[in-house]
Amino acid sequence: MEKRYQVFVSSMYTDLKDERQQVMQALMEMDCIPAGMELFPAADEEQWQFIKRIIDDCDYYLLIIGGRYGSVTNEGISFTEKEYKYAKSKKLRIVALLHQSPEELPAKFVEADPELKTKLDEFRQQVANGRLVKFWNSTEQLIGLVALSMQKTIKMYPSKGWISASSVTTEELLLDNNRIRVENRELKQQLEKLTRSNESFEKVNSHLPQDYVIEGTGRAKDSSDSKDRIPWKVAFNLRDVFIMLAPHLMAPLDEYEVEDHVADILKLLHPNMPESTSLEQRFLKDIGTLFRAVNLIIIDVQLDKTYANYFWSLTQLGDRRQIPLGRAVAICADNTGTALVNLCVRRSTNNEIQTH
Repeated sequence: MEKRYQVFVSSMYTDLKDERQQVMQALMEMDCIPAGMELFPAADEEQWQFIKRIIDDCDYYLLIIGGRYGSVTNEGISFTEKEYKYAKSKKLRIVALLHQSPEELPAKFVEADPELKTKLDEFRQQVANGRLVKFWNSTEQLIGLVALSMQKTIKMYPSKGWISASSVTTEELLLDNNRIRVENRELKQQLEKLTRSNESFEKVNSHLPQDYVIEGTGRAKDSSDSKDRIPWKVAFNLRDVFIMLAPHLMAPLDEYEVEDHVADILKLLHPNMPESTSLEQRFLKDIGTLFRAVNLIIIDVQLDKTYANYFWSLTQLGDRRQIPLGRAVAICADNTGTALVNLCVRRSTNNEIQTH
């Protein structure tokens, strides 16, 4: 099914009005869905809550900086900078396009207030720090950079996107919904059995495979070519995966984010795995089914007119069993993972990684 991606266009409105209109047109010609301040020009706190919801629904964030900083909010920053910081906090992919020589723009498009000019310079430095940015000098050059940068970003970092409701038949949704109801009924029956028998976590653990094998592909460590991918296969104890995954499931987590966490966990447990590790969906589905079967997680489905969203979260049993390992999990959250990996690898010593 063909996807369309929603892009939030952020910039000062007054000095880049014409440029924004052409950028919007370019995005629509790329089959993207542009969104931005044109929808809500009254920049107040009530509108800011709405703007945040719009950004939440977007797949990418496009930032354009010219020669003006803009009016300052109660926080002492412009609404453009406020939007940027929010998009960054939501971990959206950001494409930043900065005017190369803002001092050469006509006076009405240049910040005259020295304080605001300083804020603009600081904002430009903040955006460019640790990120590859592109520079433009003319509207034509800006439009070209938008097309090239967005196409490259979408190709390298595909997002969930949107699909037309007509692309998903009612029959498909009904069948999927019926399958989920059957699975839920079966899982509820298994849950009742577990509850009646009051199984301990060690008993539950005995139902989880200790040598679960999973396969995928990744980029070879000695290769810089993203297309140079090799298959890999690892075996591990599913209890170890749950121990490291559980802290992320304190609140419902989208299945795509769960997939990213599981890939990171595999790389922590098996440091020799290829770079840019990706999993096949069938393995994630199997892991979810096994965790649900022993009442460690629940998976909720949210259906809309286009597709189904799956969210993982802990059951009461799963929540109780992850708390004692909170300190070790905190170490993992600091991106070192050393202590937690050692904890888990003690039970995975014989699980050798295989690449072929």
